Amino acid sequence: MGNENELQALTALVEQLHDKVDQLAADVQRLGAVAASPAAAASDGAADSADEKVPEPEEVPVAEAPPNPAVAVVFDFVAAALSTNDTECWSELERLTHSSALMAPRSLDHLKAFSWKKLRANAGRYFASREEIRAERVVPASIDETTQNVKVFIAHGNGSASPLVVARDAEAGGEWRVQTCSL
Repeated sequence: MGNENELQALTALVEQLHDKVDQLAADVQRLGAVAASPAAAASDGAADSADEKVPEPEEVPVAEAPPNPAVAVVFDFVAAALSTNDTECWSELERLTHSSALMAPRSLDHLKAFSWKKLRANAGRYFASREEIRAERVVPASIDETTQNVKVFIAHGNGSASPLVVARDAEAGGEWRVQTCSL
């Protein structure tokens, strides 16, 4: 019995660590966007004081229909989590996940046990169908052929919108794939 409790405690700690890593990745990407912004360039990236706040990158609300393929992939990814058929769900989530997240030998097992399990529970709690999934904002708001990463914040009515980072995947012919999910 002690092993079962230890396993549950370890599982909870791994999930917390996963959430913190997702948040750190989001923060790093946000800071990269700030450093590349014209305001940061004007100030040569140097802060006048330690108390000065870093400006937020420009965020533009997204129309209801996905305006770009990166947003469409996020909608497909969250909608896949709504599937009640485990086999179809895992297959679609795997197809839409960035290859870098699937590289290690046990990555798929880990995703099914932790990240995707949490995604499925939350998606089912927040949305009844794909039509209810909406992006609150997208950073950057518009993409071109040089854009490599996009952060899509999914509104779910329970506090802050949840970020999903989408990146071009060379292993998938440059298609957009979900790199991290905090839903």
